Amino acid sequence: MRVPLGRQRERRLRPEALNRANGTDLAPTVHVSAERNLAMESDPPAEAHEQRKERLRALARKHSVVCEVWPARICVSGGLRTVGYDVALIGRHPDTETLVNPGCTKCQAMWIDLGALAHAALPRPEWRTRFAVRPFDHSLHYSASPDAPGEVELVIEVRHRSDYACALDDCEDVCLGRLIANLRSLGITQGTRGQGHGTT
Repeated sequence: MRVPLGRQRERRLRPEALNRANGTDLAPTVHVSAERNLAMESDPPAEAHEQRKERLRALARKHSVVCEVWPARICVSGGLRTVGYDVALIGRHPDTETLVNPGCTKCQAMWIDLGALAHAALPRPEWRTRFAVRPFDHSLHYSASPDAPGEVELVIEVRHRSDYACALDDCEDVCLGRLIANLRSLGITQGTRGQGHGTT
């Protein structure tokens, strides 16, 4: 029996499947968390490029955002091996004088804004390198200073696409340089807090 068109079940294909069906090859998929997928709303269609950049710069100023770059290392026989980079976008929590609950609604709102900045700064991945945004950790981070405010972090991983355990190479260096340049264009500079910070 023929099913009326209105009652047929619609088949939904993943974007990768649609690309294969259409014979197209778009940019490699950037693996991100579910939180970021919810956070990344499309820009207003009439928004000019410079207007969009100014809106993002305003977000960076609002949260006093800086970035830090840390080497990503894994244990291998014989010691540690550097396999890529972790780029942290760090924003200052607005409540600096009161007790803050880690993962509060203000933390979540800030993480969404950090996600918008990260999304705008991600360069087109090279075929050997991928970018990935870690899920929201529902934590506050602190520098070594005793009066340091609580901070929210979003971490972008820069890694090999096919072999996670391969040593760092020039492709990852190039991708890191492009990412940092894009962040700088949004008014985000590199900080010097270092990795000896605490988490709550």
